[in-house]
Amino acid sequence: MIRSDATTDPKERNGFRRAAAAFVFLAVVTVVGGLVGPRLAAVSDVASAGTKEYADLLATTRAWYADDVAPSKLVYASIHGMLATLDPHTNFLERPTTT
Repeated sequence: MIRSDATTDPKERNGFRRAAAAFVFLAVVTVVGGLVGPRLAAVSDVASAGTKEYADLLATTRAWYADDVAPSKLVYASIHGMLATLDPHTNFLERPTTT
């Protein structure tokens, strides 16, 4: 006696297996994202407070500085200043300017 699934094309079975595997993968990723997502959002809230303060400092410096200064110049100068407080061997390589 021949089984009914023995007559199906192996390519069809592989396609079904791939679709089932993709569905299971998406379901697992969705569940894990739902469980871990709120924790990651809490971490980004803490980081965003420091980022907001840094952005406020840059905006205030730019507004109150005597000359007109490019924002990128302020950012790079602040990065160099922060790294100078770490140790003399820490360097920041700026992106080369292209014109």
